[in-house]
Amino acid sequence: MTQIAGSIFNHKDDKKGHHDLFRYWWWEHIGTPFTFPDTSNNRFQSYCDAAGALLFYSPQFMAFLENPRINKQNSRLNHMEQNLWNALKCKYTTTELAILAIYAESISYPYMKAICVSSDKNQNMLNLGPLHHCVYDHMQKIIANPNILLGSDASYATATLDGEEWQNPAVIEKIHDISTSLPHLQDLLVVFFKGAAETWKHFTSEFASGGLIDEATAEERELAWMPATNDENEGALGSFRHLMQNQPQLTLLNHNVLAMFFRNNTQAFMAAKFTEPADYQFLRQLARDASGDERQRHKELVEFHDKQQQKKTAQKEKRAQRQQLELQKLVLF
Repeated sequence: MTQIAGSIFNHKDDKKGHHDLFRYWWWEHIGTPFTFPDTSNNRFQSYCDAAGALLFYSPQFMAFLENPRINKQNSRLNHMEQNLWNALKCKYTTTELAILAIYAESISYPYMKAICVSSDKNQNMLNLGPLHHCVYDHMQKIIANPNILLGSDASYATATLDGEEWQNPAVIEKIHDISTSLPHLQDLLVVFFKGAAETWKHFTSEFASGGLIDEATAEERELAWMPATNDENEGALGSFRHLMQNQPQLTLLNHNVLAMFFRNNTQAFMAAKFTEPADYQFLRQLARDASGDERQRHKELVEFHDKQQQKKTAQKEKRAQRQQLELQKLVLF
């Protein structure tokens, strides 16, 4: 379901899916900027992010799917859209979404936060064995007592790996609100965490007690130093992904401008050539004008599709009335 939703709302191929139209529609109708998680790429947490979004914004996604359905000539969703529609209304699929979302809140997000902090501090990956053992131990606590996550008195202090605030408190609140309508939620949670714990054990086997890393001295670990993340190998594409992750509404044009600014040492040029306040005022005015034009284009696109939807709806109602009149005439004869 999360993969299908990603293909519809944020496909890696811009010729497929709804892409910008979805984001423009969301801004005009919901009033907040939103980009669906990028499930097209194999990245940490992308499917968990998608699960949380689908769970929390289910009515909004269904409202958007009404738009293309009405605008189509046969008033039918395509196969992929219909599968997503059916999944949004399925309580068993909703249960699975809840499990993925709560796993991310309790394990994935805190773990990646710890890893990124370790990377920022230039810590050696070989010294992070205790962190990985802590993840496994925390999963075992949840398996033994799932109410740590699902109980009415569940608190992030004991539910999350690091004991810090939920990353998305509204998603956790949503899960607790609908938990009574999901009878298999607790059983599935336990089964899922058992499987995750077993897989986690395989992933971190190199940190096992008595292994090479565990028995290595501090000097040996320093000689075999490894970064906590693989960010250094991601290059320009990785930089673009990180920037879009922090500023998801940033356009490709804005990103290119920023990249050129730093690459061409534009700041030094401005310091040397800009002698009057009017120079900076001129640039700021250009930026504001460009931002307004882009927003207006988004608005016009959404308004056009809304107008088309209203037109199609009116035509269908008129056709239905005409058919009703013809049926009444036949009944009279």
